[in-house]
Amino acid sequence: MHAVVTGMGAVTALGRGVARQWSAIAAGEDGIRPIERFSTDGFDVRLGGVVADRNCAGAGDAALCIELGIDAAREAWAAAGLAGVPAERIALVVGSSLGDERVPLHEVTCAIGDAVGARGPRLTVSTACTSSTNALGLALDLLEQGAADAVIAGGTDVLTPLVHAGFHALGVLSIGKCAPFSQPAGTTLGEGAGFVVLERRADARRRGARSDRAVLGYGLSADGYHETGPDPSGGGVARALRGALAHAGVGADAIGYVNAHGTGTTAGDPAEWRALRQVLGERAAHVPVSASKSFFGHAQGAAGVVEVIATLVALDHDAIPPTRNFAGPRPHAPADPVAQDRPRPHVYDLALCNNSGFGGANCALVVGRTPAVELAAAPPRPIYVIGAGAVGPHGTSAEALLAALTETPPASDAPRLDAIAPAIHLRGADPSMRYLVAAASLALADARLRVRGPARERTGLIVGMNHVSPDSHDALQRTID
Repeated sequence: MHAVVTGMGAVTALGRGVARQWSAIAAGEDGIRPIERFSTDGFDVRLGGVVADRNCAGAGDAALCIELGIDAAREAWAAAGLAGVPAERIALVVGSSLGDERVPLHEVTCAIGDAVGARGPRLTVSTACTSSTNALGLALDLLEQGAADAVIAGGTDVLTPLVHAGFHALGVLSIGKCAPFSQPAGTTLGEGAGFVVLERRADARRRGARSDRAVLGYGLSADGYHETGPDPSGGGVARALRGALAHAGVGADAIGYVNAHGTGTTAGDPAEWRALRQVLGERAAHVPVSASKSFFGHAQGAAGVVEVIATLVALDHDAIPPTRNFAGPRPHAPADPVAQDRPRPHVYDLALCNNSGFGGANCALVVGRTPAVELAAAPPRPIYVIGAGAVGPHGTSAEALLAALTETPPASDAPRLDAIAPAIHLRGADPSMRYLVAAASLALADARLRVRGPARERTGLIVGMNHVSPDSHDALQRTID
């Protein structure tokens, strides 16, 4: 089942409001400028895609992440005309990588939900730079499951000294403006917020809302290759792209344009292009592939949604956003990166939007014009639990857990986690990772499953955490300090 986009809102380095996003892109104006909100003394890189009216000393002290998110969500709400929809049937999905380090992410979601009046389910997604892309995908799930009649989905993130220092230490920032697929190599960090309102087509039409733009499907994958680098083969990205096409029920030959993750880095750009070649085949040489980060900078967890908005607004104008600052291709670059300052006229119906993040997270979306005929939703199918594993004060067995829940447990020694998964090297891993690996290994053993060969590509992992492991957080903070 696809969902129609009935409203959009955005705040980025290009300005406030969706109309401003397009007027800047149409004029060939990027939002990359010197960072003034915090000191960049001692750094080689001083540029960022910062929101202009919040680019002064002290402007980030008042929960800027929440402020930007509320502004974008309110614009999307107003554009969709949600006033007549029961608040209890309006869900909110917020994606953010780090947000504002002083405010827990769930509080960002609650603040945005309270500001716009969404009283349905509220979900927070933090999967690095795919956070808001994932948020749109989860919105499709909520609508398909009947958990809401409208979903405000998107993300918000801000550029902070911590983020700037971290990316600078990795050596992936460009001294000049971000030039995806071109020179100089490297990315430019940005910030912003974007939200779209998604509804079932029948519901939108019943209340007279716009229903000619749609999100048709999404796909997820994880590289599991490196903490910050992508699988150079592009295999993980390709799995996400194929998953999005399959979910949308369309073939690769239906795609007329690709808005790429396109960070500009020497590792990310070639891996993404290899993935697109695997998925698009011979058509990869003819499908335009551009990167909007050349206008916004890399808006982190909000990158996906603001790039989707740019794609959908360009679609309204029968055009595609260009890759700005392009000075000549680097090796393994798209054949047609739309290398110009202003949008190119181009008529198409469907586009792929792709994003990748640290930790190997990948998410892709199929967006475009609403199909003339809506595909019937797949009938519900039973889901079976065939294995379980639990690690805690009770020990490492399900029987011990059951006993601990029903009677006073005896004192037990700390469980030997390394013995549960001896083939996995946990040296240097923080406690939360050790618990996760042990519990997952126990569950697979209980299910009598061995995840090898092709099964690896069809096996997923979903992890819920209250907060980042204190051990990992403290170690990261020490290195950046």
